Amino acid sequence: MGESNPVLLIIPRGVAHGYRVLSSEPAWIVYHSSGVYQPEDPDEERIAFDDPRIGFDWSTRPR
Repeated sequence: MGESNPVLLIIPRGVAHGYRVLSSEPAWIVYHSSGVYQPEDPDEERIAFDDPRIGFDWSTRPR
């Protein structure tokens, strides 16, 4: 998955996910959901990207 390897990634329902772009070029992220989002009755939960329970370093360092 990357600049020279565009792929389709399927994330199972209920799995927390996020992404970080490592390139200096813009990235295309396209979501295709299994249903129409209903703001009055959302079927999802959110976790802040910097939640300490995740323990992921989101800072980007030069390669």
